[in-house]
Amino acid sequence: MAQWNQLQQLDTRYLEQLHQLYSDSFPMELRQFLAPWIESQDWAYAASKESHATLVFHNLLGEIDQQYSRFLQESNVLYQHNLRRIKQFLQSRYLEKPMEIARIVARCLWEESRLLQTAATAAQQGGQANHPTAAVVTEKQQMLEQHLQDVRKRVQVKQVLGKYPFSWSYCLWDLPVSF
Repeated sequence: MAQWNQLQQLDTRYLEQLHQLYSDSFPMELRQFLAPWIESQDWAYAASKESHATLVFHNLLGEIDQQYSRFLQESNVLYQHNLRRIKQFLQSRYLEKPMEIARIVARCLWEESRLLQTAATAAQQGGQANHPTAAVVTEKQQMLEQHLQDVRKRVQVKQVLGKYPFSWSYCLWDLPVSF
């Protein structure tokens, strides 16, 4: 199942966190309208290479035009208006700096993935309440695996955003030493 569809199945507490991810810089409406296409792009790479960011940005504008045409055929005036407004905003803000929108989208997708992992871990832990011994061992293992995944993701994001040069030494201090 696509990530966006999975997110829509989450409990209210997680949906609230999802709503907080989106702002005017990358509208949730656009995420909804173009979910499959957005998820199929390599935003992390686009955030690190300007020529690729430019290509992806222009493709994004083309996808918006295609979606606009669909709404035109459906006579959906509200969605037409919203898409036109979103496209104008994106062009005015990111045409000269496409890597910025790539960073924003990459960050949103990463946060969405993390939110899905958190919800899945919580659901698994809730289902194991009937087996306390197994739950303790599994919970520690899951916490370690989750922490390792978070560290890897942070390293990837830091590389993409160019905040720090790559080094595992930045990450290893976060790993728990004992159980």
